Amino acid sequence: QDLGNVASPVLMKLHGDINDSSSIVITEEDYRAYAKTHEAMINHIRHTIMMNTLVLVGVSGNDPNFIQWLGWVKDVLSVNQRKIYLLTVDNVPASLKKTYEKKNIIIVDLRNLAGKGASPYSNISFAMDYISGLINGRNQAGKQFKNFALSWGKGYSSGEEGILDTCRRW
Repeated sequence: QDLGNVASPVLMKLHGDINDSSSIVITEEDYRAYAKTHEAMINHIRHTIMMNTLVLVGVSGNDPNFIQWLGWVKDVLSVNQRKIYLLTVDNVPASLKKTYEKKNIIIVDLRNLAGKGASPYSNISFAMDYISGLINGRNQAGKQFKNFALSWGKGYSSGEEGILDTCRRW
């Protein structure tokens, strides 16, 4: 119901809210009926998977619905699908990493990111702060470039100089 109001970056919570027990997807029947009860969400997720780089937090990667959506995107985009990054504090065996790689999912191991013996919460918080800093830095760099691009050449030509003469001089 909130899809019409989302802005980038998008944070999606797929399987309900503890404060709204009717929204929680937990049983086999909930998963089976998900496509019918959450059709708009599924379309949004499929579009998001196709058009954006995803970073998954708090998702195991084996969710049956998620695997189905990835399969649909693979059918549509073939080899042109974007990478998906799964942040985890779990020890993922090498064999499972290979399985994920075949699905275009890159495992990002966050264990001990915040220091040896750090709690899962600390490791995830550290990663989120780092990613947020990268996004903010990229946005700041974009603003600086835009300001530079808009001011480039100002002050170098007199009002009497024509645009073609200014371009030749540049």
